[in-house]
Amino acid sequence: MNYVVDMKKTGAHMKELFAEKNITIAEIQKELNLRSPQSVYRWFSGAALPTVDHLYTLACMLHVPVDELLVLTTETLSDERVMEIIKWCSSKMQESDELRKSYWELLGVVVLPL
Repeated sequence: MNYVVDMKKTGAHMKELFAEKNITIAEIQKELNLRSPQSVYRWFSGAALPTVDHLYTLACMLHVPVDELLVLTTETLSDERVMEIIKWCSSKMQESDELRKSYWELLGVVVLPL
C-alpha cells in the first residue's frame, strides 16, 4: 500500500498543533531563520510542505516525533494530478539549471549548450 502526504490536512494539523502550544508564526519564523513568514503560511494552508530539516525543527519545537506532523492518506493520485506533479518538478529542475548556469556565468565561466 502506498501512502501519500495529504498537504491540506497536514497543514491544518500543524497549524492546530502550534496553536495548542501557543507558538506563533513569528516564533516559528525566528526559530527556522526564515526571512519572511510566507513559508509558514504556505505550510499551514497546505500549499507546500516544509523541507525535511524544517520538519525536524518543527517537531522539536512541539516535542513530538516528525511523523506526528504528517497526515498520510492511501488515496491514489489521478493521472491529471500525476501530470501536474511531473510538470511542477520539470519546471523546478529547469529553474535550478538556470540558477546554476547564472552562478557559473557570474564566476566568468562560459557554459556551452550540450
